[in-house]
Amino acid sequence: MNGDTPIDGEASAGIVSANHTIQFTATTAVPADGQIIIDFPSGFNLPADLNFEDMDMTVAAAERTLAAAQGAGVDGVTVTTGDGGKITIDLATDTGINATDVVIIEIGRHATAGANGTEQIINPASVGLYQILLETRNASDAVVDDAYMGVFIVPDDSVTIKGTVDPRLSMDIYGGTALDFGTFEPNAYHKLGGATNAYGSITLTGVTFDGGEDGETVTIRGIVYEFSDDGTSATSSNAIVSIVDNENNYLTAAQVAANLYRAINNQDGDYVRANVNVNTNTVVDVLAKVPGTAGNAYTLAEDVTDANFSVSGATFSGGRDGYNKKATDIDYDSASGADVGNGQTGTNIVVSTNAAQGYVVAVQNTDTGAESDGLTNGTSDIDAWTTGTYGYGILVSAQSARYGDATANIVVAAYRGDGAGDLPEAMSTTAATFVTHAAPTAGDNIAVEYNVRIDALQAAGQYTDTITYTTTSTF
Repeated sequence: MNGDTPIDGEASAGIVSANHTIQFTATTAVPADGQIIIDFPSGFNLPADLNFEDMDMTVAAAERTLAAAQGAGVDGVTVTTGDGGKITIDLATDTGINATDVVIIEIGRHATAGANGTEQIINPASVGLYQILLETRNASDAVVDDAYMGVFIVPDDSVTIKGTVDPRLSMDIYGGTALDFGTFEPNAYHKLGGATNAYGSITLTGVTFDGGEDGETVTIRGIVYEFSDDGTSATSSNAIVSIVDNENNYLTAAQVAANLYRAINNQDGDYVRANVNVNTNTVVDVLAKVPGTAGNAYTLAEDVTDANFSVSGATFSGGRDGYNKKATDIDYDSASGADVGNGQTGTNIVVSTNAAQGYVVAVQNTDTGAESDGLTNGTSDIDAWTTGTYGYGILVSAQSARYGDATANIVVAAYRGDGAGDLPEAMSTTAATFVTHAAPTAGDNIAVEYNVRIDALQAAGQYTDTITYTTTSTF
């Protein structure tokens, strides 16, 4: 085929070449040494190099041998090339076609029985109905059967679908934009912390779905999710989680986990976010949408007989309200300590983005004091926290429906608060990244705890600091 001639339905300069498949059922037997003639009308152009190597023929599902000339067990192919060309197949000298035999002739690049086909017939450039004459003849060249096949050439047989998804990035700050510790007491650890989300998980690792799970359920926040292999559920209120594909093959545990998290988001997305754990695709993490202790009451239960199927507990856990405490120890999120009682809490930063590479959040403080340590009364500062004894700094935790409780996955080492013994860290007067998440996400919750401890010699006055958070994403 000429290198300038398009192939496989492509169009160029009004030329469209394509594969052709001719299929018919013989109503009358065609004897050995007979013929099959495919006569194309004007508009169809048969290229000069088209030959038997660009064709396959089966009769009654049996592959026939094609060649340039007929012989015993070999059907010969002759091509009249050019506009309105013709293909003549001389049947083998010893093999004909029986009545009711189905004959399939492939012409073009999809012919693979011999050498792979390379040539294709060029279709008409004009839109309209064309009739291809098909004849069978006996050895004496008399017509046995004939029929016309109608082919309608359309302007374009393809449909282009377009749609646009705009880049999305949002950062919402909760807890207020003017936070007040109240009055600092010497030697007390003052902690102004953001709320955390309650979370849980469903583990499908090692579960084999083979039909026994049909009708079994997992219940999340009182909503029943029923595994089904036929698209039906025991009651109309149950949400269906399919365990088979479109051909009724049973899915893997990872595939069912994906179906389960989508069902949770569709059914209960106003209260619960769900996703497959990014590290283990057979674990579904569930996260209360609203931070605070209310999510700790969300229930988890399952009745799957496979012992490998489990839930993290009878309820979600880890939800914590924002707080303003003074304590005698520095433990992050310490359960001890007295509520200051002014109703203030720390900061929650909620980030969502559809960026493929996720997002980063940076923090920066602005100080007008002489020592540039953050909190200042204009002449004196509260020093940056460096020794764990006294100072001013922050601790951070983060959560995502992709990880559940996920500090280790989406918070960098700086300002990281993992548990007892963590020390606050001083912020920089230049923007410093403190949270990263290298994946699209919906509703990551970043909880910031501000920490202050002064000694009895700290100068009197009202201390202030301005903190700026910025979020960027990579699309």
